[in-house]
Amino acid sequence: MPPKDFKDIIAGGSITGLTLANMLEKLVGASIGLLPNGLRVLDQLGLYPALRSLIEKPTTMTHLRGPDGRILNKHKVLLSKKVVKVQHEGSKVRVTTEDGSEFMGDIVVGADGVHSAVRQEMWELADQLEPRHTEYNCIFGISIMKDFKPYTSYSVLYKHSSLLVVSGPKNRVYWFLFQNAGEKSDTLPRFTKVDALKLAKEHWDDKVTDGLSFGDLYSSKISSILTPLPEYVFKRWHYKCIITIGDAAHKFEPISGQGGNSAIETAAVLVNNLTQGFKNHSEGLSDADIDHIFSTTQRQRSPRIRRALETPFLEIFANGWTRSIEGGHRLNMQSVPKRHHYAPFPDELVTKPLENPALVRLVFASLFLVLFTTARKALTFHPDPTTLPTFASHEPKTSYTSIPPIDAILSTLVGAFAGPPTAQTVQCLYLIVALTSAPLIWTIESYRNGNRSSLVAFPVLFGLACQLHGVGKFTPLYYLASMYTTSSVLYTRTTGRAIPGVALGFLLPTILMFRSYEDAALFPLYVGGLTCLFSTVLARVDPEDEYESLFRLHDVAPLCITYGVGFVVTALSHVATLIYVASNASLSLAGVFGTLPSPNDMLVGASTSVFDFFKWDAALYFSCTALWSAYSISG
Repeated sequence: MPPKDFKDIIAGGSITGLTLANMLEKLVGASIGLLPNGLRVLDQLGLYPALRSLIEKPTTMTHLRGPDGRILNKHKVLLSKKVVKVQHEGSKVRVTTEDGSEFMGDIVVGADGVHSAVRQEMWELADQLEPRHTEYNCIFGISIMKDFKPYTSYSVLYKHSSLLVVSGPKNRVYWFLFQNAGEKSDTLPRFTKVDALKLAKEHWDDKVTDGLSFGDLYSSKISSILTPLPEYVFKRWHYKCIITIGDAAHKFEPISGQGGNSAIETAAVLVNNLTQGFKNHSEGLSDADIDHIFSTTQRQRSPRIRRALETPFLEIFANGWTRSIEGGHRLNMQSVPKRHHYAPFPDELVTKPLENPALVRLVFASLFLVLFTTARKALTFHPDPTTLPTFASHEPKTSYTSIPPIDAILSTLVGAFAGPPTAQTVQCLYLIVALTSAPLIWTIESYRNGNRSSLVAFPVLFGLACQLHGVGKFTPLYYLASMYTTSSVLYTRTTGRAIPGVALGFLLPTILMFRSYEDAALFPLYVGGLTCLFSTVLARVDPEDEYESLFRLHDVAPLCITYGVGFVVTALSHVATLIYVASNASLSLAGVFGTLPSPNDMLVGASTSVFDFFKWDAALYFSCTALWSAYSISG
């Protein structure tokens, strides 16, 4: 804990300044925010429930009072005290305001916004001035529109401009017109009402919806203002006992919504470092200690701030915007209440993310490509269907579709099961049972929300390719596609409503598969079809809000059953195969699964057997699965 006489002077009554005051007060006794990274810190301070309630029942003012009926710590909030001078006096710092008042403290935190007097004083003291710039202008306004759809926002993109329109309480509509000024300016321009009207006229006919234009919004406004939107991150945030945070150190355009939230994060990191400093130096903080704390704060915050600042219209919107939130800092001395959210914060993960995930993905991708290249050589053969023996007194079919190329491929598959129970038949039956896990996992993953619109969302394509050309050849390609899909922040979103459908769509074909050996191997097609059918029917029978269903555990029981059945089936096949091989004098594990020929020899074609093909097929499939499992747990 800090010494009782340690005093922090906070200049500025902005969100940043007031939040920082609440953070420091929380060390003995609570503050506000907008986006998840800022809200999480505020949630630690016990404020989230109150803020969340404002969304459902908006209020115009909130009062916080103590037991005596007075505003808490009102005497510490001093109005009309604009800072005009900051002076160092030994290990202390003196702040002078424009009314002549003076305040002595151990450190000064400048949270006094864009035109920060504290920053200006700090620069003069440090003889260090860094450039800032503005490239965008914005008309912000409030209109009264009774017909505007409540709880709705619109983002409309134009070349060199954009519109953001948000519904509010009491038929109010809040709107923003952002315009690219075309050039950067090192000074902040001053605008008049004439300038605002001129810009509004230029965009008068810009559409918000089919029946609503910007001109309609501007005509019904009750207030509006035209302002420049400076955007910068200063290279130096502190000097000796003075530090700037929030807009005084890093200013964002309002388009990203990161201004206040980033300010809250910076305040949280500053409090974390101050707290750690007090723990390490119970006798008090020296000038060197304070400088180290301020330097550490800037070093920890700068990377996230620059990433959020540099994202050009947040690149691919969802991922870019989410990444500006998901790495948010928090108060280390406070626990975080558990609340539903799409993407986890890094400190919520069971294992720490890899420092260089791109390099790890590249290594594993290279290994998958090696397996695919090997499969192209090894999974090649052209047996003669006329030489195939009978199977259970049945002659092998040679015509299935009347399309010669397809019939040739299907005819070769018959050879895997032809003849009496031999090492080849045992190996192939074992492989088929083991492969039941592939359509199971692939189908479930295709319904994961994070896999939408990716190649992984279409397991039928991979299933058909595996059935016709060998599972060992296309499994590496599936895992390659999956690997780069799972690198997305949003991948961790839950699977949702389709899981009961997956259970029915997978388990039913699996059971039917063992009904008769004469069944056609069409499961790559009907597993996906049945899953889609069952999940659609279930959704209509018991409709549920998609957003809310993401955070409920409806999919846990069907998942446990489905995975459990898959585990039992494959485990029994392992045991049964071992017992059968051990009890048959003509069989051995080496003969059933080992003695793989060279992949180059497989290219010879007619000189290779179906048995060799399926040996390689199994080896490549199991290798791919093991490699994918290693990647999945690598962080």
